[in-house]
Amino acid sequence: MAVNKIPRVPVREQDPAQRATNFKEVCLGYSLDEATLEASRCLNCPKPRCVQGCPVSLQIPRFIQALREGDLRKAAGVIAEDSSLPAVCGRVCPQENQCEGKCVRGIKGEPVGIGRLERFVADWHRENVHTPAAKPEPNGHKVAVIGAGPSGLTVAGDLAKLGYKVTVYEALHVAGGVLMYGIPEFRLPKDIVQHEVEGLKELGVDIECNMVIGKVLTIDELMNDYGFEAIYIASGARGMERGGIDEPWDDADVEPYGAMELVRLAVPRRVYTVSQMNYLIDRICWLYDNRELIGGLKFETEGPHNFYDKLNSVSDWPEKLAAKFRMDFGDSL
Repeated sequence: MAVNKIPRVPVREQDPAQRATNFKEVCLGYSLDEATLEASRCLNCPKPRCVQGCPVSLQIPRFIQALREGDLRKAAGVIAEDSSLPAVCGRVCPQENQCEGKCVRGIKGEPVGIGRLERFVADWHRENVHTPAAKPEPNGHKVAVIGAGPSGLTVAGDLAKLGYKVTVYEALHVAGGVLMYGIPEFRLPKDIVQHEVEGLKELGVDIECNMVIGKVLTIDELMNDYGFEAIYIASGARGMERGGIDEPWDDADVEPYGAMELVRLAVPRRVYTVSQMNYLIDRICWLYDNRELIGGLKFETEGPHNFYDKLNSVSDWPEKLAAKFRMDFGDSL
């Protein structure tokens, strides 16, 4: 079969009957043979549009070529030049709108599975290479990063590679931000995130959790007393746009929370949902997965509820979505 005719290699997943009983990662990733076959689909374009579509300009054809040649260590090294979170990006980046969305093969067929290949290389490196990353030569400059979410961690990694001494201050108990508190385990396992964080520490990045900048320390103190020459603020998406729904929600005697606020700020006893976006569904699954930690929740899933009618937000639940909630959550916990 000619290379150009090889179809996109499907990725293995948990059987639906099995994954309905657990919150483990659904996607199982490629094997070496599968990854090598998928890598062979890359045309190694002289002007790679996929690189243009990548927010960090990852040298995609180079790492795929190394993978195709069986040099996985080299492939991981190419990725590390531009990405500090490859195992994360390979799982949750919207590749279909970025690198894969620009892939030439996608014009008349299916694009190369770039995200799946990046994930495979990152997972192989984590499981097979155990030597700490070499620390870059210090350049004598100090930078503070406020917030240990994906933005803050990425900046910290890029600056550390350039020799800057970076300290990341995180308000919550664990570094990761939305990667830890917003994306459920079945999409992004937490041990994957923490392994990436440990990789940044090996580069010399210091991460201090439980540090609410503005209360524990001020910006002026960081600059004047701690000697930082620059501060990158990556405080994340904390609030929500209520879109004029505050008043009717008061009538419903329900306190509104945005999806990000729902776990970080609230310990609710009863959970209602207005939006049907994937992100909110992921958030509800996170709540369900951590129900024992939170203390037990009751999920109202039948809908629509009285305040739905008041808000004119949702007229009815799609039948399949409602069935999913009834199957996963039941009437009460």
